[in-house]
Amino acid sequence: MWVVYDRPLDHPQNIVARLWMSATPTDTIMLDDDLTELRHRIRKVAPNMLRFTRAEGDDPAIVEVWL
Repeated sequence: MWVVYDRPLDHPQNIVARLWMSATPTDTIMLDDDLTELRHRIRKVAPNMLRFTRAEGDDPAIVEVWL
């Protein structure tokens, strides 16, 4: 899954998509300053994934999750 964050602590200048494998984050990330462009890039590498808005209780930096 890809988790999209709005300016997380480790990248405060960017919107970040981080690839997770199961319950483990990987070092694979995409950085951008535009959410629409980042979504386009995710669709290019993972065209069959669906986008879900953040769940109540998620970290406030999380924007959405792609599964």
